[in-house]
Amino acid sequence: MQDACLRCEKTCDRVQPEAYVGHLGQAFDAEGNLTEDRTRAHLEAVMRAFAAWVARQAA
Repeated sequence: MQDACLRCEKTCDRVQPEAYVGHLGQAFDAEGNLTEDRTRAHLEAVMRAFAAWVARQAA
């Protein structure tokens, strides 16, 4: 998969989706659980978009 992504990055503008999340140290509790709802919602949306991208590549 990594090779496919690298090849695509060389020929495409960017592989989408991609996510940038700041202040991650504040989004997790001491046990490592994600506690920030806004960050959780953002990551869930990114993962749904990524799953859709994978499905399109497999088709």
